[in-house]
Amino acid sequence: MKVPLGLFYRRYDPRLIGKGKYTEQSIKQHAEKKFLGDNIAGKDILIIDDMIDTGKTILECANQLKQQKAKRVFAAVSFAQFSKGINSFDSAYKDGTLTKIFATNLAYRPPELLEREWFCDVNLAKYIALLIDGYNHDAPLSSLINPSKRIHELLNNYKGVSNV
Repeated sequence: MKVPLGLFYRRYDPRLIGKGKYTEQSIKQHAEKKFLGDNIAGKDILIIDDMIDTGKTILECANQLKQQKAKRVFAAVSFAQFSKGINSFDSAYKDGTLTKIFATNLAYRPPELLEREWFCDVNLAKYIALLIDGYNHDAPLSSLINPSKRIHELLNNYKGVSNV
């Protein structure tokens, strides 16, 4: 996509791996998340993750990015479970830590989540239908699997847009 890329590296204490010692509490104490990437000061940042359950990881990353002077922080996830933690995201939105969460409609989302101003529900029903149809007709699925052209078109359409 020709944009700078950074990532968060999560490092665990190797002495605890494989000994059944990782609990939620010990992960907090022994797992370190470090941002690896260029200077992000003044830039809009998109965090991409597979899912949000409690949201702790996204919020920790967003906090680190804001401490590094990121302009706005967005997140895109495949599945937004939100088993708990919606109120933490309300706070992060209010204090400017997080601007918006984009999540697919491919799994159940709590009704109260869909009402949040900071949440954007991404409807993928059309693409699931196209995949099923293509599969049933032995059609090539490469244009659905590799959406690079569509992403570039969207980026060009939104160039200069300051409010998402």
